[in-house]
Amino acid sequence: MRIYVAYLLAALLSFYLVMLYYGVSAGFASPVPVLALVGTLVLSTFAAPALVYHPRVGLWLGAVGCGLLLPYSIMFMGGILKEWQWNWLLPLGLLPGVLVLVSSYCTMQAWRAPLSSWLTLPAHPWLRRALVLLPLLLWTSYLFSIRTAFG
Repeated sequence: MRIYVAYLLAALLSFYLVMLYYGVSAGFASPVPVLALVGTLVLSTFAAPALVYHPRVGLWLGAVGCGLLLPYSIMFMGGILKEWQWNWLLPLGLLPGVLVLVSSYCTMQAWRAPLSSWLTLPAHPWLRRALVLLPLLLWTSYLFSIRTAFG
């Protein structure tokens, strides 16, 4: 359950951060943010739901998603730490990158010990279905809100 939550939080916060900077800037200057967006989609819509019924497939997809997110997270965290000025938004800016690193660590630990507590999920079938549907409902609500906001 921990790795599921880590995947979802890392993907959604990274998506928010990339889209926030996309809205502020004049567009993407390099392909790294686009790869990060693909990584967020892979991590949240494919890896997290796959963990519920097929943990190995979910771990492989999680490794791909984290691998696509790592360059952007490292670049962003390096930029924040290079201009080191403490303010209260600094932890919020570092949080998506830290969550991507934690997700990568969780994936490696789950590969080394497949029966670890990283992959324990609820046994009740309705809870499992809810965990599978949660990311899909989040993305559907996001797409619906974008559609209604822009006509």
